[in-house]
Amino acid sequence: MIRIPGPAEGAAGDPKGDPKGGPKGDPEGGPPSPAVAPDDPSAAWPDPEGLIVRLAVSGGRVADVRLSPSARVGAAAALIGQPLPDAVRLVGRVFSLCGRAQTVAAARAAEAAEGRAVDAATEAARSLLILAEAVEQGTLTLLLDGPAAIGQAPDTAILRAVRRDAAEVARRAAVPGWDAVGGGGRAAPAWPGPGLAESVGTMAARLRAVLPAGGRLPESRAGLRACLREDDGTVAAVLAAAMAEPPLAEGPPRPLAGWSLDDFAPALRGPGAAAFAARPTWRGAPAETGPLARFARHPLVRDLWACGAIVAARLVARVLDLVRTVDGMIRLMRPPGVAGATAAPAVLADGRGAGLSGVETARGLLLHRVAVRTGRVADWRIVAPTEWTFHPDGPLRRVLAGLDATDAAALRRRVRLLVAAMDPCVACDLRLVDSETARA
Repeated sequence: MIRIPGPAEGAAGDPKGDPKGGPKGDPEGGPPSPAVAPDDPSAAWPDPEGLIVRLAVSGGRVADVRLSPSARVGAAAALIGQPLPDAVRLVGRVFSLCGRAQTVAAARAAEAAEGRAVDAATEAARSLLILAEAVEQGTLTLLLDGPAAIGQAPDTAILRAVRRDAAEVARRAAVPGWDAVGGGGRAAPAWPGPGLAESVGTMAARLRAVLPAGGRLPESRAGLRACLREDDGTVAAVLAAAMAEPPLAEGPPRPLAGWSLDDFAPALRGPGAAAFAARPTWRGAPAETGPLARFARHPLVRDLWACGAIVAARLVARVLDLVRTVDGMIRLMRPPGVAGATAAPAVLADGRGAGLSGVETARGLLLHRVAVRTGRVADWRIVAPTEWTFHPDGPLRRVLAGLDATDAAALRRRVRLLVAAMDPCVACDLRLVDSETARA
Protein backbone atom coordinates (compact mmCIF):
# COMPACT_ATOMS: atom_id res chain seq x y z
CA MET A 1 0.00 0.00 0.00
CA ILE A 2 1.52 3.33 -0.99
CA ARG A 3 0.45 6.85 -0.41
CA ILE A 4 3.35 9.12 -1.24
CA PRO A 5 2.38 12.65 -2.22
CA GLY A 6 3.73 14.58 -5.11
CA PRO A 7 4.33 18.32 -4.98
CA ALA A 8 1.13 19.22 -6.86
CA GLU A 9 -1.28 16.72 -5.33
CA GLY A 10 -4.22 18.04 -3.42
CA ALA A 11 -7.10 15.57 -3.14
CA ALA A 12 -7.13 13.15 -0.25
CA GLY A 13 -7.47 9.46 -0.81
CA ASP A 14 -5.74 6.10 -0.52
CA PRO A 15 -4.60 3.99 -3.47
CA LYS A 16 -5.46 0.85 -1.55
CA GLY A 17 -8.59 1.79 0.26
CA ASP A 18 -9.37 2.48 3.87
CA PRO A 19 -6.11 3.17 5.79
CA LYS A 20 -7.53 1.21 8.70
CA GLY A 21 -7.29 -1.94 6.66
CA GLY A 22 -10.01 -1.78 4.03
CA PRO A 23 -9.82 -3.15 0.50
CA LYS A 24 -6.59 -2.65 -1.36
CA GLY A 25 -7.93 -0.17 -3.86
CA ASP A 26 -11.06 0.03 -5.93
CA PRO A 27 -10.46 -0.10 -9.66
CA GLU A 28 -14.15 0.34 -10.43
CA GLY A 29 -13.80 4.08 -10.84
CA GLY A 30 -10.06 4.30 -11.46
CA PRO A 31 -7.32 4.88 -8.90
CA PRO A 32 -8.12 7.30 -6.08
CA SER A 33 -5.93 10.36 -5.74
CA PRO A 34 -2.96 10.08 -3.38
CA ALA A 35 -3.28 11.83 -0.04
CA VAL A 36 -1.23 14.84 0.86
CA ALA A 37 1.44 14.55 3.53
CA PRO A 38 2.78 18.06 4.20
CA ASP A 39 6.49 18.70 4.21
CA ASP A 40 6.05 20.80 7.36
CA PRO A 41 7.58 18.55 10.06
CA SER A 42 5.25 19.99 12.68
CA ALA A 43 2.09 19.02 10.78
CA ALA A 44 -0.01 16.05 11.82
CA TRP A 45 0.17 12.83 9.82
CA PRO A 46 -2.97 12.21 7.78
CA ASP A 47 -2.96 8.51 8.71
CA PRO A 48 -1.77 7.84 12.28
CA GLU A 49 -1.70 4.10 11.60
CA GLY A 50 0.40 4.26 8.44
CA LEU A 51 4.09 3.79 7.83
CA ILE A 52 6.05 7.01 8.26
CA VAL A 53 9.14 7.57 6.10
CA ARG A 54 11.13 10.73 6.83
CA LEU A 55 14.04 11.69 4.59
CA ALA A 56 16.41 14.37 5.87
CA VAL A 57 18.14 16.10 2.97
CA SER A 58 21.49 17.86 3.26
CA GLY A 59 23.97 18.97 0.60
CA GLY A 60 21.81 17.57 -2.18
CA ARG A 61 21.77 14.06 -0.69
CA VAL A 62 19.52 12.02 1.57
CA ALA A 63 21.47 12.36 4.80
CA ASP A 64 19.19 10.37 7.08
CA VAL A 65 16.26 7.95 6.73
CA ARG A 66 13.83 7.29 9.55
CA LEU A 67 10.98 4.81 9.49
CA SER A 68 8.33 4.56 12.16
CA PRO A 69 6.42 1.28 12.34
CA SER A 70 2.68 1.28 11.86
CA ALA A 71 0.64 1.98 14.98
CA ARG A 72 -1.41 -1.05 13.97
CA VAL A 73 1.14 -3.34 15.60
CA GLY A 74 -0.74 -2.80 18.88
CA ALA A 75 -4.19 -3.53 17.43
CA ALA A 76 -4.11 -7.10 18.74
CA ALA A 77 -4.72 -5.67 22.22
CA ALA A 78 -8.40 -5.46 21.25
CA LEU A 79 -8.53 -9.27 21.32
CA ILE A 80 -7.38 -9.67 24.92
CA GLY A 81 -10.14 -10.76 27.27
CA GLN A 82 -12.36 -12.00 24.44
CA PRO A 83 -13.66 -15.60 24.37
CA LEU A 84 -11.29 -17.42 22.03
CA PRO A 85 -13.84 -18.27 19.28
CA ASP A 86 -15.06 -14.66 19.23
CA ALA A 87 -11.51 -13.33 19.05
CA VAL A 88 -10.70 -15.50 16.04
CA ARG A 89 -13.78 -14.23 14.20
CA LEU A 90 -12.85 -10.65 15.12
CA VAL A 91 -9.34 -10.85 13.67
CA GLY A 92 -10.48 -10.64 10.05
CA ARG A 93 -12.39 -7.45 10.84
CA VAL A 94 -9.59 -5.76 12.76
CA PHE A 95 -7.09 -6.66 10.01
CA SER A 96 -9.29 -6.63 6.93
CA LEU A 97 -6.45 -6.24 4.42
CA CYS A 98 -5.41 -9.87 3.83
CA GLY A 99 -8.24 -10.68 6.22
CA ARG A 100 -8.46 -14.33 5.19
CA ALA A 101 -4.77 -14.93 5.86
CA GLN A 102 -5.13 -13.17 9.20
CA THR A 103 -8.16 -15.29 10.10
CA VAL A 104 -6.44 -18.55 9.17
CA ALA A 105 -3.31 -17.61 11.13
CA ALA A 106 -5.49 -16.79 14.13
CA ALA A 107 -7.49 -20.02 13.91
CA ARG A 108 -4.36 -22.15 13.58
CA ALA A 109 -2.67 -20.47 16.54
CA ALA A 110 -5.83 -20.99 18.61
CA GLU A 111 -5.99 -24.65 17.59
CA ALA A 112 -2.36 -25.13 18.56
CA ALA A 113 -3.07 -23.53 21.95
CA GLU A 114 -6.00 -25.87 22.58
CA GLY A 115 -4.51 -28.97 21.01
CA ARG A 116 -7.24 -29.25 18.40
CA ALA A 117 -6.91 -30.73 14.92
CA VAL A 118 -8.65 -29.83 11.67
CA ASP A 119 -9.49 -32.20 8.83
CA ALA A 120 -7.42 -32.13 5.63
CA ALA A 121 -10.21 -30.72 3.47
CA THR A 122 -10.73 -27.71 5.74
CA GLU A 123 -7.00 -27.06 5.76
CA ALA A 124 -6.96 -27.28 1.96
CA ALA A 125 -9.78 -24.73 1.83
CA ARG A 126 -7.87 -22.42 4.16
CA SER A 127 -4.73 -22.70 2.07
CA LEU A 128 -6.62 -21.95 -1.13
CA LEU A 129 -8.31 -18.91 0.41
CA ILE A 130 -4.89 -17.56 1.40
CA LEU A 131 -3.45 -18.15 -2.08
CA ALA A 132 -6.41 -16.59 -3.89
CA GLU A 133 -6.12 -13.55 -1.65
CA ALA A 134 -2.39 -13.40 -2.39
CA VAL A 135 -3.00 -13.43 -6.15
CA GLU A 136 -5.46 -10.57 -5.82
CA GLN A 137 -3.11 -8.53 -3.65
CA GLY A 138 -0.05 -9.19 -5.81
CA THR A 139 -1.91 -8.37 -9.01
CA LEU A 140 -3.17 -5.10 -7.60
CA THR A 141 0.39 -4.18 -6.67
CA LEU A 142 1.55 -4.70 -10.26
CA LEU A 143 -1.52 -3.23 -11.97
CA LEU A 144 -2.45 -0.39 -9.63
CA ASP A 145 0.53 0.79 -7.58
CA GLY A 146 3.12 0.15 -10.27
CA PRO A 147 1.37 2.16 -12.97
CA ALA A 148 0.60 4.97 -10.50
CA ALA A 149 4.29 5.18 -9.61
CA ILE A 150 5.30 5.69 -13.26
CA GLY A 151 2.41 8.02 -14.11
CA GLN A 152 0.41 5.49 -16.10
CA ALA A 153 -3.28 4.68 -15.70
CA PRO A 154 -4.12 1.16 -14.52
CA ASP A 155 -6.03 -1.31 -16.67
CA THR A 156 -9.27 -1.14 -14.71
CA ALA A 157 -10.96 -3.85 -16.78
CA ILE A 158 -8.30 -6.38 -15.85
CA LEU A 159 -8.35 -5.29 -12.22
CA ARG A 160 -12.11 -5.78 -12.05
CA ALA A 161 -11.82 -9.18 -13.68
CA VAL A 162 -9.12 -10.37 -11.29
CA ARG A 163 -11.22 -9.31 -8.32
CA ARG A 164 -14.24 -11.13 -9.69
CA ASP A 165 -12.16 -14.27 -10.22
CA ALA A 166 -10.76 -14.07 -6.68
CA ALA A 167 -14.22 -13.55 -5.21
CA GLU A 168 -15.61 -16.55 -7.10
CA VAL A 169 -12.75 -18.81 -5.97
CA ALA A 170 -13.22 -17.64 -2.39
CA ARG A 171 -16.98 -18.21 -2.55
CA ARG A 172 -16.53 -21.80 -3.70
CA ALA A 173 -13.57 -22.52 -1.39
CA ALA A 174 -15.10 -21.18 1.83
CA VAL A 175 -16.29 -24.48 3.31
CA PRO A 176 -18.33 -24.24 6.52
CA GLY A 177 -16.05 -23.82 9.53
CA TRP A 178 -12.94 -22.70 7.67
CA ASP A 179 -12.78 -19.61 9.90
CA ALA A 180 -13.71 -21.32 13.17
CA VAL A 181 -11.45 -22.90 15.79
CA GLY A 182 -11.27 -26.60 15.10
CA GLY A 183 -13.32 -26.14 11.94
CA GLY A 184 -16.37 -25.47 14.04
CA GLY A 185 -16.73 -29.14 14.91
CA ARG A 186 -18.33 -29.93 11.55
CA ALA A 187 -17.87 -33.07 9.50
CA ALA A 188 -15.11 -32.95 6.90
CA PRO A 189 -16.40 -31.34 3.67
CA ALA A 190 -15.97 -32.78 0.19
CA TRP A 191 -12.90 -31.40 -1.56
CA PRO A 192 -12.64 -29.87 -4.04
CA GLY A 193 -16.21 -28.69 -4.16
CA PRO A 194 -18.36 -28.33 -7.29
CA GLY A 195 -17.02 -25.84 -9.82
CA LEU A 196 -13.97 -24.94 -7.76
CA ALA A 197 -11.35 -26.37 -10.11
CA GLU A 198 -12.96 -24.52 -13.03
CA SER A 199 -12.90 -21.24 -11.08
CA VAL A 200 -9.24 -21.73 -10.20
CA GLY A 201 -8.46 -22.49 -13.84
CA THR A 202 -10.19 -19.31 -14.99
CA MET A 203 -8.23 -17.21 -12.51
CA ALA A 204 -4.93 -18.86 -13.48
CA ALA A 205 -5.52 -18.33 -17.20
CA ARG A 206 -6.42 -14.66 -16.74
CA LEU A 207 -3.35 -13.99 -14.63
CA ARG A 208 -0.99 -15.65 -17.08
CA ALA A 209 -2.48 -13.57 -19.89
CA VAL A 210 -1.63 -10.40 -17.97
CA LEU A 211 1.98 -11.28 -17.12
CA PRO A 212 4.83 -10.98 -19.63
CA ALA A 213 5.62 -14.42 -21.11
CA GLY A 214 2.80 -15.78 -18.98
CA GLY A 215 5.01 -15.18 -15.96
CA ARG A 216 7.66 -17.63 -17.17
CA LEU A 217 10.37 -15.00 -17.39
CA PRO A 218 13.83 -15.53 -18.91
CA GLU A 219 16.83 -15.83 -16.63
CA SER A 220 18.91 -12.84 -17.81
CA ARG A 221 18.55 -9.07 -18.20
CA ALA A 222 19.03 -9.32 -21.94
CA GLY A 223 16.33 -11.95 -22.17
CA LEU A 224 13.98 -9.84 -20.07
CA ARG A 225 14.51 -6.77 -22.24
CA ALA A 226 13.69 -8.80 -25.34
CA CYS A 227 10.61 -10.23 -23.63
CA LEU A 228 9.34 -6.77 -22.63
CA ARG A 229 9.81 -5.37 -26.15
CA GLU A 230 7.31 -7.96 -27.37
CA ASP A 231 4.68 -7.09 -24.74
CA ASP A 232 2.58 -3.92 -24.65
CA GLY A 233 0.77 -4.75 -21.41
CA THR A 234 0.68 -2.80 -18.16
CA VAL A 235 2.97 -5.12 -16.22
CA ALA A 236 5.56 -5.04 -19.00
CA ALA A 237 5.46 -1.22 -18.99
CA VAL A 238 6.06 -1.13 -15.23
CA LEU A 239 8.98 -3.57 -15.49
CA ALA A 240 10.50 -1.63 -18.39
CA ALA A 241 10.26 1.63 -16.43
CA ALA A 242 11.91 -0.01 -13.43
CA MET A 243 14.77 -1.31 -15.60
CA ALA A 244 15.31 2.21 -16.96
CA GLU A 245 15.77 3.65 -13.46
CA PRO A 246 19.28 4.78 -12.44
CA PRO A 247 21.03 2.03 -10.45
CA LEU A 248 20.64 1.88 -6.69
CA ALA A 249 23.36 0.81 -4.30
CA GLU A 250 22.35 -1.89 -1.85
CA GLY A 251 24.13 -4.91 -0.45
CA PRO A 252 22.84 -8.42 -1.01
CA PRO A 253 19.29 -9.05 0.21
CA ARG A 254 18.88 -10.69 3.60
CA PRO A 255 15.91 -12.99 3.14
CA LEU A 256 13.95 -14.47 5.99
CA ALA A 257 14.49 -18.08 4.96
CA GLY A 258 14.93 -21.42 6.65
CA TRP A 259 12.95 -20.29 9.68
CA SER A 260 10.99 -22.42 12.12
CA LEU A 261 8.41 -21.29 14.65
CA ASP A 262 10.76 -22.40 17.45
CA ASP A 263 13.01 -19.53 16.36
CA PHE A 264 10.32 -16.92 17.10
CA ALA A 265 8.56 -18.41 20.12
CA PRO A 266 10.94 -17.07 22.83
CA ALA A 267 10.75 -13.49 21.49
CA LEU A 268 6.94 -13.57 21.26
CA ARG A 269 6.36 -14.97 24.73
CA GLY A 270 8.88 -12.92 26.68
CA PRO A 271 8.84 -9.39 28.12
CA GLY A 272 10.15 -7.96 24.84
CA ALA A 273 7.25 -9.36 22.78
CA ALA A 274 5.73 -5.96 21.97
CA ALA A 275 9.08 -4.58 20.82
CA PHE A 276 9.73 -7.68 18.68
CA ALA A 277 6.30 -7.38 17.03
CA ALA A 278 7.06 -3.77 16.09
CA ARG A 279 10.67 -4.34 14.99
CA PRO A 280 11.27 -8.04 14.39
CA THR A 281 14.73 -9.40 13.69
CA TRP A 282 16.08 -12.66 12.36
CA ARG A 283 19.25 -14.03 13.93
CA GLY A 284 20.03 -10.65 15.43
CA ALA A 285 19.43 -8.42 12.41
CA PRO A 286 16.56 -7.12 10.24
CA ALA A 287 15.46 -9.51 7.51
CA GLU A 288 13.14 -9.29 4.53
CA THR A 289 10.15 -11.47 3.83
CA GLY A 290 7.87 -11.83 0.82
CA PRO A 291 8.50 -12.31 -2.92
CA LEU A 292 12.12 -11.10 -2.87
CA ALA A 293 12.96 -13.44 -0.01
CA ARG A 294 11.40 -16.36 -1.88
CA PHE A 295 13.18 -15.63 -5.16
CA ALA A 296 16.44 -13.99 -4.07
CA ARG A 297 18.40 -16.85 -5.67
CA HIS A 298 16.55 -16.85 -8.98
CA PRO A 299 19.06 -16.13 -11.80
CA LEU A 300 17.14 -13.15 -13.20
CA VAL A 301 16.62 -11.59 -9.77
CA ARG A 302 20.31 -12.02 -8.98
CA ASP A 303 21.34 -10.59 -12.36
CA LEU A 304 19.19 -7.48 -11.91
CA TRP A 305 20.28 -6.99 -8.31
CA ALA A 306 23.96 -7.25 -9.19
CA CYS A 307 23.71 -4.34 -11.66
CA GLY A 308 21.78 -2.10 -9.27
CA ALA A 309 18.33 -2.64 -10.83
CA ILE A 310 16.93 -3.13 -7.34
CA VAL A 311 13.35 -2.06 -8.12
CA ALA A 312 13.20 -4.23 -11.23
CA ALA A 313 14.53 -7.19 -9.24
CA ARG A 314 11.79 -6.74 -6.66
CA LEU A 315 9.06 -6.48 -9.29
CA VAL A 316 10.36 -9.52 -11.15
CA ALA A 317 10.31 -11.46 -7.88
CA ARG A 318 6.67 -10.43 -7.47
CA VAL A 319 5.81 -11.73 -10.96
CA LEU A 320 7.56 -15.01 -10.22
CA ASP A 321 5.76 -15.23 -6.90
CA LEU A 322 2.37 -14.81 -8.58
CA VAL A 323 3.15 -17.77 -10.83
CA ARG A 324 4.23 -19.82 -7.80
CA THR A 325 0.99 -18.90 -6.04
CA VAL A 326 -1.23 -19.88 -8.98
CA ASP A 327 0.64 -23.17 -9.34
CA GLY A 328 -0.03 -23.80 -5.65
CA MET A 329 -3.75 -23.16 -6.17
CA ILE A 330 -3.86 -25.72 -8.96
CA ARG A 331 -2.09 -28.33 -6.80
CA LEU A 332 -4.74 -27.82 -4.13
CA MET A 333 -7.37 -29.14 -6.54
CA ARG A 334 -6.07 -32.64 -5.88
CA PRO A 335 -7.98 -34.65 -3.27
CA PRO A 336 -6.61 -34.35 0.30
CA GLY A 337 -3.92 -36.92 1.00
CA VAL A 338 -2.52 -36.96 -2.52
CA ALA A 339 1.21 -36.33 -2.42
CA GLY A 340 2.07 -32.68 -3.06
CA ALA A 341 -1.51 -31.43 -2.72
CA THR A 342 -1.04 -29.56 0.54
CA ALA A 343 1.78 -28.71 2.91
CA ALA A 344 1.39 -29.14 6.64
CA PRO A 345 0.49 -25.82 8.28
CA ALA A 346 3.20 -24.15 10.37
CA VAL A 347 1.90 -24.40 13.94
CA LEU A 348 3.51 -24.83 17.35
CA ALA A 349 2.08 -25.60 20.77
CA ASP A 350 4.12 -23.11 22.79
CA GLY A 351 3.53 -24.31 26.34
CA ARG A 352 0.30 -24.80 28.19
CA GLY A 353 -2.56 -22.85 26.61
CA ALA A 354 -0.39 -21.09 24.04
CA GLY A 355 -0.09 -21.57 20.30
CA LEU A 356 1.93 -20.04 17.47
CA SER A 357 1.27 -20.11 13.75
CA GLY A 358 3.01 -18.84 10.65
CA VAL A 359 1.31 -18.14 7.31
CA GLU A 360 3.01 -17.09 4.09
CA THR A 361 0.97 -14.25 2.57
CA ALA A 362 1.32 -12.07 -0.53
CA ARG A 363 3.76 -9.83 1.38
CA GLY A 364 5.53 -12.52 3.37
CA LEU A 365 5.49 -14.23 6.73
CA LEU A 366 2.64 -13.46 9.11
CA LEU A 367 2.98 -14.69 12.71
CA HIS A 368 0.27 -15.06 15.35
CA ARG A 369 0.82 -16.16 18.93
CA VAL A 370 -2.11 -16.55 21.32
CA ALA A 371 -2.20 -17.46 25.00
CA VAL A 372 -5.50 -18.71 26.44
CA ARG A 373 -6.62 -18.80 30.06
CA THR A 374 -10.01 -20.30 31.04
CA GLY A 375 -11.28 -19.98 27.49
CA ARG A 376 -10.39 -16.32 27.04
CA VAL A 377 -7.49 -14.60 25.32
CA ALA A 378 -4.78 -13.69 27.84
CA ASP A 379 -2.27 -12.46 25.25
CA TRP A 380 -2.10 -12.08 21.49
CA ARG A 381 0.90 -11.07 19.42
CA ILE A 382 0.94 -10.48 15.68
CA VAL A 383 3.98 -9.83 13.51
CA ALA A 384 2.91 -8.66 10.06
CA PRO A 385 5.11 -8.86 6.93
CA THR A 386 5.40 -5.07 6.74
CA GLU A 387 7.14 -4.97 10.11
CA TRP A 388 9.82 -7.29 8.72
CA THR A 389 10.41 -5.62 5.36
CA PHE A 390 10.03 -2.02 6.57
CA HIS A 391 12.13 -2.39 9.69
CA PRO A 392 13.64 1.01 10.66
CA ASP A 393 17.12 -0.42 10.01
CA GLY A 394 16.08 -2.57 7.07
CA PRO A 395 16.43 -2.43 3.27
CA LEU A 396 14.52 0.81 2.63
CA ARG A 397 16.85 2.76 4.88
CA ARG A 398 19.93 1.17 3.35
CA VAL A 399 18.95 1.91 -0.23
CA LEU A 400 17.73 5.49 0.31
CA ALA A 401 20.62 6.74 2.43
CA GLY A 402 22.95 8.85 0.28
CA LEU A 403 20.55 9.06 -2.67
CA ASP A 404 20.69 12.15 -4.90
CA ALA A 405 18.10 14.67 -3.64
CA THR A 406 18.84 17.69 -5.82
CA ASP A 407 15.55 17.13 -7.67
CA ALA A 408 12.78 16.64 -5.10
CA ALA A 409 10.22 15.53 -7.70
CA ALA A 410 12.59 12.93 -9.11
CA LEU A 411 13.40 11.70 -5.61
CA ARG A 412 9.70 11.34 -4.81
CA ARG A 413 9.16 9.36 -8.00
CA ARG A 414 12.04 7.00 -7.24
CA VAL A 415 10.84 6.43 -3.69
CA ARG A 416 7.29 5.91 -4.88
CA LEU A 417 8.34 3.18 -7.31
CA LEU A 418 10.59 1.51 -4.74
CA VAL A 419 7.88 1.47 -2.09
CA ALA A 420 5.39 0.11 -4.63
CA ALA A 421 7.79 -2.75 -5.34
CA MET A 422 8.22 -3.44 -1.61
CA ASP A 423 4.44 -3.16 -1.04
CA PRO A 424 3.66 -2.32 2.61
CA CYS A 425 0.23 -3.34 3.87
CA VAL A 426 -0.49 0.15 5.22
CA ALA A 427 -0.40 3.64 3.74
CA CYS A 428 3.08 5.09 3.41
CA ASP A 429 3.57 8.80 4.08
CA LEU A 430 6.80 10.39 2.86
CA ARG A 431 8.33 13.58 4.19
CA LEU A 432 11.32 15.39 2.79
CA VAL A 433 12.91 17.61 5.41
CA ASP A 434 15.75 20.06 4.72
CA SER A 435 18.27 19.37 7.47
CA GLU A 436 19.83 22.82 7.15
CA THR A 437 16.46 24.56 7.58
CA ALA A 438 15.48 22.28 10.46
CA ARG A 439 18.66 23.20 12.36
CA ALA A 440 18.28 26.93 11.74
